[in-house]
Amino acid sequence: MTNANPKPNWTELATIQDGRDITRGYLGPLLTYQDKILQMRGGGDLEIYEEILRDDMARAAQRQRREGMLAWPWEVRPGRRRFQEETEADRRAADLVREMLDGIPTDSIFGKMHYGFWYGYAIAETLFATDDRWVVWDDSRGGLKVKKAKRFRFDSQGQLRLLTYGKMHYGEALPPEKFWHFCYGADNDDDPYGLGDAHFCYWPVTIKRQGLTAWLTFLRRFALGFPLGKYPAGTPPEEQAKLKRVVEGLASDAGGIIPEGMAIDLLEARRSGNAEFSVLDEKCDDAIARIILGETMTIDAEGGQYKGETHLSIQQQMILADSDALCASFSRGPVRQLIEYNRARLGDAAIPSVWRVPPRQDDLKLTSEIYANLYEIGFEPKEVSQIEERFGGQWQRKATPPEVPGALLDTEFAETDPIEDQESIDTFLDELSDQELAAEMEALLEPLVNFLQSGDGEGAMERLAELYPMLDSAALEERLARAFFLAEVIGRIGAQEEV
Repeated sequence: MTNANPKPNWTELATIQDGRDITRGYLGPLLTYQDKILQMRGGGDLEIYEEILRDDMARAAQRQRREGMLAWPWEVRPGRRRFQEETEADRRAADLVREMLDGIPTDSIFGKMHYGFWYGYAIAETLFATDDRWVVWDDSRGGLKVKKAKRFRFDSQGQLRLLTYGKMHYGEALPPEKFWHFCYGADNDDDPYGLGDAHFCYWPVTIKRQGLTAWLTFLRRFALGFPLGKYPAGTPPEEQAKLKRVVEGLASDAGGIIPEGMAIDLLEARRSGNAEFSVLDEKCDDAIARIILGETMTIDAEGGQYKGETHLSIQQQMILADSDALCASFSRGPVRQLIEYNRARLGDAAIPSVWRVPPRQDDLKLTSEIYANLYEIGFEPKEVSQIEERFGGQWQRKATPPEVPGALLDTEFAETDPIEDQESIDTFLDELSDQELAAEMEALLEPLVNFLQSGDGEGAMERLAELYPMLDSAALEERLARAFFLAEVIGRIGAQEEV
């Protein structure tokens, strides 16, 4: 019979405690690395991955990815409890974190913690102080100090331990609230050591180095040749050994000796195609770049613009993922602990979050075309700051020229006899009745006159502004339009007569 109102089970059941993890085999007091290369090739010592990072391509690609993230500015966002609006306490907590980050070398700390993406995990110790009001990060000591990851291990309970000369087997227990642990690359949450990019770069870098050694050996032998010493029959063994040492000294282990009268033939391998070292080197470098950056073209100037932009987009996605993962870990660790230590002053403030903000990747040409199209249909930005924010630089509104009747802008308007044409226009104006013009102006200004005659002086300027759009100027506009039309016709007729 099923329970109509089941309750959730609050306990984690599939733990790795007490040897319950069948994927690890025997569990000692400390968890071992699950990285097979690190176990079998490095003996469980991260120094093997430190050597891999000495490769020029691995170093350059890893630095490009790290510094790409550090170039983005950081910001602190107030936290918010589920289904609740942001409160003043939330904003105060965010202000505290923002002030703490301003006082410590934030980029340096994040840059060192970024090596967690290379090794699989990274550890930093938080240094606290107090100013009699708040518990703060001690800026006099850097706030947080990133430590060598290989100094730390985890026990079967998931607790952090410090290896010392006196406690190499069990490690020294550490308070979890004092340390920031960042983990990357593992395919499960039970592996606190992660699986960094160094694991995947190991073989490309190793093969590249072995290929370089073989290539240098080939160049040396090709340049110096193969020295061959000959000794007469009956030469004592000690004299033969002396001759061999001399021959080997000439070509660094590339030499030999034979009795005089004997011959050695070398069979040269015949091959076709191209098997140069540069091909192997390029293949290995491409593999390293793809592992670290996800692409190759931002670190190797090849290909066209479209491919380059595509590869740059892939790299930016990886940097964004790095930033989000590292910032989320930082917010759950040191930031949370800072707020909890100041809970008495911050009340029930939610935990703020720290993020790095990527730059906008707008296509400015496309954006400018969109702005131009919007302007054509009657829209324009409300503030000049919108233009400056999007396109950069400093801008101001262009002065609008006074409107000129279209007839006067016609380029076909020809200059005619000023006397004859002007007389025709003057005749038309003389025929206008003063009474008609006065009547039209009186009708136009009637609302203003009535208001002024009312003697209501209070709010006069505001009232005049309201009345202005109500003035009926249709009759006057029609009469002026007829005059402009007549002037244009006369001008055109005069131009045709001259032709």
